[in-house]
Amino acid sequence: MLTVGSSAHNSLSRILEVIGITRYKEASFFSENSFKLFRVVQWALNVLMIVSCLNFIFSESVDDSPDKLQSLALCTADIQFLTTQLILISRQSLVDDLVAHLRSVYHGIKEIPGSMDILAEGDRQARLFIMSYGVVIFSNVPSSMFFAGIKMILTGETAYPFPMSIFGLPTAVGWALQMLMIANAANILWGFYCVLKTVIYILGAYSNVMAHMLRERPIDVEAKNDRKMLKLHCDINSLSLKLVNVYGLISFLEVTVASGRCCFVAYHILLAVQEGDYKNLGVALSTLLTSVAITYVLCSCGEEISMQSVTIRDGVRDSKWYAVSPPARKTLLPVLLFTQRPIQFHYRRFVYFNLETFRNVLKTAYTMTTALAQV
Repeated sequence: MLTVGSSAHNSLSRILEVIGITRYKEASFFSENSFKLFRVVQWALNVLMIVSCLNFIFSESVDDSPDKLQSLALCTADIQFLTTQLILISRQSLVDDLVAHLRSVYHGIKEIPGSMDILAEGDRQARLFIMSYGVVIFSNVPSSMFFAGIKMILTGETAYPFPMSIFGLPTAVGWALQMLMIANAANILWGFYCVLKTVIYILGAYSNVMAHMLRERPIDVEAKNDRKMLKLHCDINSLSLKLVNVYGLISFLEVTVASGRCCFVAYHILLAVQEGDYKNLGVALSTLLTSVAITYVLCSCGEEISMQSVTIRDGVRDSKWYAVSPPARKTLLPVLLFTQRPIQFHYRRFVYFNLETFRNVLKTAYTMTTALAQV
């Protein structure tokens, strides 16, 4: 069994474990039973956050409408995160197959001259995204604590980082509970997109390796060596299809609810500005920026997947042998490559994830916010 891959492959397996999807069997933090317990704790925190938000929304003692809107946005987001986690767990066998296939392809191409530098660049991109996206997502926790602390100092009143019920618990315990619930939700959100982007960076590296093989293909190479490139091309298409099978439905749900979530938070900000209430404006702005960022990341993934077909075709056009090979040899590989459907990230025929979809999400959110403001 192939267990050792690049740093991106190892990070992929580790993140899948941290968000409770599948255990990293070769280097796990958990035993089988403790991993199941860890997963149950994550579910419990998600359910507790949903109940906390609903209790805050329907509490008669809370008269702050903007805060209720923000709580509603947090509630719907956490329902989505819990649904995302459950869908991924239900597709655990598909996830394991995807990870194993990625590793298998890596071991099949790492001996190709020049491939390790290309694969290392994919690792670097994945590592950079994991760290930078983690900063964006998890910064909501300390920033919310900071704004709540400033409010307590200035007003002398008890304040909490997020508009959620603490069920009558002491202030310190309430703070700790909110931080734990939000950190758990942020962890699932961070892991979901890190897994998706890491797979895409790995696939992008494989496409670049294939383009490199095409460009550097010797003119007098034996015909049987073309099978390596054809196999790699089939592997890239197969991996892309597996990624769509795992993530297509989840991505469709995210794009569907993104406009509503951005609308709730934007309307909250609009009301707060109109009423001159700036006490929780920082948290709301941070939440809005995070919502926009996660939708952009998702839609940009579709753009990056679509570029893989372009990369491979450019490799054919730039190759030296393409111009000098005999007609029979010259046409075989390009025909097989160009007749393949372009690689795309989509959910059935409902939606294709690209920057046009992202613009539509923002446009819908703006329209909904404007309509609410005029009511």
